[in-house]
Amino acid sequence: MPDRGTDDGFYTGPESEQIAGLRELGREALGCWGLEDATLTPIAYRENMTFAVDAGVRGRFALRIHQASYRSDAQIRSELAFMGALLAQGVRTPEVVPATDGSPLVVVERAGVPEPRQCDLFEWIEGRPLRETGDASLGSDALVDAYAEVGRQAAAIADVAEAWKRPPGFERPAWDAEGIFGASANLGDFRTLGGVGADDRALLDRLAARLRSDLEAFGPTPDRFGLCHGDFCPRTSWCAATGSG
Repeated sequence: MPDRGTDDGFYTGPESEQIAGLRELGREALGCWGLEDATLTPIAYRENMTFAVDAGVRGRFALRIHQASYRSDAQIRSELAFMGALLAQGVRTPEVVPATDGSPLVVVERAGVPEPRQCDLFEWIEGRPLRETGDASLGSDALVDAYAEVGRQAAAIADVAEAWKRPPGFERPAWDAEGIFGASANLGDFRTLGGVGADDRALLDRLAARLRSDLEAFGPTPDRFGLCHGDFCPRTSWCAATGSG
């Protein structure tokens, strides 16, 4: 988990302690859904923290605690709106569970975690990480089938994205030339990287200039530039019993 500018030791401490702090914040967040007594089990900790939520007869859910200062409320609400559109069009997508006040997103603070965190909750879809399906170098039938399903799901998402009319206020980061190579790029300015020699830096500058030119020539027209799923890779994609979620 990257340090988001806080120097109180949270991000430099052991990952287990970070997860423990986020678990307590998660318990606080679950109160917004009336699930404060549910069981939280860590599932994944990358940019965001994801917990499985076992609420007994009330069901099983996934709680996502967002990385601090990474996405605006508007960007997250826009993502959730698109997820709803995918589900409505038959793409197997976790259903967003609104909080008791009807909001799809809550912001929670908790001692031990340095910043307020955005949290959202989803209905659970049973599955496993794609990386657990097999070794790509072995070419197993299960892995081939899983990647074929990922391809079908990616195509279905693209079809919905192309036809969907975005609601007012829709906002997502743009992965255009400026969003990738600009001074305020979505993942930071590569020019500020440390430990890069003069020759390598010059190579990166040439590469960025070439790719910027290629992207601008490709153009941002709707048939070429639109909504997409950015995480179809083995460590972030999941395989479900009837598809990928």
